[in-house]
Amino acid sequence: MSLSRRALIGIAGGAIASGCLTGITAAVAAPAVIGVKELNVRTLSFDCTNAGEQLHNATYWVEGSYVPEVLEKINHALRDWRANEVHPIHVGVLDLLYGLVDPRVRIGEATA
Repeated sequence: MSLSRRALIGIAGGAIASGCLTGITAAVAAPAVIGVKELNVRTLSFDCTNAGEQLHNATYWVEGSYVPEVLEKINHALRDWRANEVHPIHVGVLDLLYGLVDPRVRIGEATA
């Protein structure tokens, strides 16, 4: 038995349509996400044009606490590139920057 391309497409279309009507396709297309909680995080990215360095997706604040290792990376990325001196960036400045990126954050609200 030989099926033409048109007949094969018609059969496939009928199978997809019947799957949509019974909800089979929805079960396959929507993966089960159970017990997943969105983390309360603050993430910034920096493009340091003078030093030619980039720092992408630096999550410096997670669930109400600052992440010291990431703060060190941010301090290094934003260092005085002429003297190669690293000075700590106040976390309030990072929060202000994040407030510009995410308007849901109110600048000046308690962070810890």
